[in-house]
Amino acid sequence: MKTSKTNPDYRPYNGHANWQLWNVSVWMSADEEFYYYVVSLIERYGTKIAADLLGDQLCGHSTPDGARYSKAAVRYAVSTLIE
Repeated sequence: MKTSKTNPDYRPYNGHANWQLWNVSVWMSADEEFYYYVVSLIERYGTKIAADLLGDQLCGHSTPDGARYSKAAVRYAVSTLIE
């Protein structure tokens, strides 16, 4: 079982639940063009559907730092963009 004690990727990181969620959030908001694409999806479809669409598009890819664009990480990143 993966826990914060056995896997450092599951430890809190920079105010986020873990490094992967932080890293995906950073990369999704860092590129201005991609950021506005995500915001337009949120405005058009709402947060949940936008996150699902992005999760499907990005699944199997990773950030340049190696964090996986999992559906959970994308959902988390999308939710942080609209706060």
